[in-house]
Amino acid sequence: MSRKICKEVREYLAWMTDARVHYGQEVIYFSVLNAANYDYIMEWTFRDDGAILVRGGSTGPKLGGGNDKRGHMHNFTWRLDVDLDGAGGDSAYLTSHHEDLTAVRPAITATDGRDLVDVEGGLAWNDPNFNTLIIQDRTLKNKNGTGRPTSYELVPMRSGTARHIEPFLKKDFWVTRCDREQSFFAINLPTYIRNQQSTVNQDLVIWYTGSEHHEYDSRDEDANTVPVLWTGFDLIPQNLFNETPFFRNQ
Repeated sequence: MSRKICKEVREYLAWMTDARVHYGQEVIYFSVLNAANYDYIMEWTFRDDGAILVRGGSTGPKLGGGNDKRGHMHNFTWRLDVDLDGAGGDSAYLTSHHEDLTAVRPAITATDGRDLVDVEGGLAWNDPNFNTLIIQDRTLKNKNGTGRPTSYELVPMRSGTARHIEPFLKKDFWVTRCDREQSFFAINLPTYIRNQQSTVNQDLVIWYTGSEHHEYDSRDEDANTVPVLWTGFDLIPQNLFNETPFFRNQ
């Protein structure tokens, strides 16, 4: 397979009401890595509202012509050096949603929170809490006047959580200081955080792992094929624009 990056331009449904529909435009770049019997698809989508959609997919013929009936997983770990308004001055926050399951109507309440990640380390994704990871700049703001800082929120797209023997797979998010001398291998993540340096207003790297569970021989339709399985995340801008990017003069 030749070394190429493919490009597509599409429209997407960005926003609507009963009387109004707005379509945006997105550009998709993807490439394919061939490894043994699998092809791994790396896809990056950039939308005109500032969102970035990141996907990893796996597909190919079944190992051993379909005779191997073992299920397995494909794990993708992304390393993101997000520099908002320059390399320094960034901090990370873990967001969470909490429901009070002991309350009785009408006293049922829910709260949303965000906790500063103040030292290097790994963080687990918890499905009832809808965890996301925000990276925020100390000084960058839009011109809206609200005073809220500009940030990007990593929103996972996942069907489950992989936990394997490798230490770096015991957590789903990692926050580290950017170190140009380090390798970019996720398997070394636990060694990067041994000193637990401060991650407040620093040059940060955030890491995220998503997984696909491949169940062998689950459908007659598949024969000796593996339809593409996807995992990934969205990077959603916050306080990036001065007004809604969907339309002007609403």
